[in-house]
Amino acid sequence: MSTRGRRKKKNSRQFNQRFKRRFLTSRSAIIWAFTIIIFAGMAVGFYKIEQRVAGYQQTIDELSTEIKTLKNTNQQLEEEMENVNSDEYIEKMARERLGMVKEGEYILKQSKDVDKEDD
Repeated sequence: MSTRGRRKKKNSRQFNQRFKRRFLTSRSAIIWAFTIIIFAGMAVGFYKIEQRVAGYQQTIDELSTEIKTLKNTNQQLEEEMENVNSDEYIEKMARERLGMVKEGEYILKQSKDVDKEDD
């Protein structure tokens, strides 16, 4: 081997030894352990927050659907309230619910005996 090759090998060994001495001490091991613990704690915290956010999003979606349904119902009730005061609606309800008729009109009802004869 040439002197240049020996120097490279020697330099890399020296570098490895210096690296081990500086970074692989008990103090650095403790620092690495705490760092890993901190990152693990942060990961667990982020996971819990993500779960909460997903739950909140589901609640928001459910409430949004309920709001849309209530708005539709509200709109239908408002339209019905507008119609309640009209003469046509009052007449319709009087005919359907109370069985009322105008003067000169007759109500034709089918008797129950006719249904039995058809069978």
